[in-house]
Amino acid sequence: MVGFGGGWSIINLLEKEFVETSKWLSEEEFSRLVAIAASTPGPIALNVATYIGYKVAGVLGSIIATFSVSLPPYIVVLLIALLQPPSNR
Repeated sequence: MVGFGGGWSIINLLEKEFVETSKWLSEEEFSRLVAIAASTPGPIALNVATYIGYKVAGVLGSIIATFSVSLPPYIVVLLIALLQPPSNR
């Protein structure tokens, strides 16, 4: 699953996947989750993914979900930084 446009844009993708397809959460539970995730510090997509991981597979699930959301952008930024030519200051 890939989403572009920031944390709020991935919320619809997560809802379709975990409410409609997998049925791991009810629509009401997902709505409450988004409200809580929006009011806590940090990126909303990360907060939502961490909670869903916890709900589905406990602490290990939350750790895996957190890394699954955090690692791809980190790798992209790292690759861009490594591919930049050195600065000649």
